[in-house]
Amino acid sequence: MKITLAAAMLIVACVGLGCSSTGEPLPNGTTWIKGNGAIYTVHYVMDHNDNLLYAFVIDPSLTLHTTNDAEEPPATGSVHWIRWSRDGLWVFGQKVKIPAESRVFAIRRDGTIHPIPCTAEQMQAIATGGGLKDDAFVRDALLPALGKTP
Repeated sequence: MKITLAAAMLIVACVGLGCSSTGEPLPNGTTWIKGNGAIYTVHYVMDHNDNLLYAFVIDPSLTLHTTNDAEEPPATGSVHWIRWSRDGLWVFGQKVKIPAESRVFAIRRDGTIHPIPCTAEQMQAIATGGGLKDDAFVRDALLPALGKTP
């Protein structure tokens, strides 16, 4: 079996960045959470078995730089996300450690990471990309994680 140099580099880059063990980019996407009269964008990464690896919401005052280029240096003044990578998220140039207590989290204006408590049903709604409409969830979980009051 012949493998091109470009394909070999992609496999090495993917395995090094936390793609699947086969070197394929991980499924990812954008969905929404709607509640209390507002819509919040949610970005997520899943494994190849359709399990949610992580999802995040950023404070609207922050800039999100999205890329598919693993070689691009992380942006230091914003949130930097390599969409297809298991560990391709940086805030202000620092690698994000996914909170152990929740795979769904908020990135506050100051760059700190705060878990968003979710039920299994809420995580499933986020993971399927179908969106979540829940005033109580926004008021009681999402806004406090963002450091905001309802």
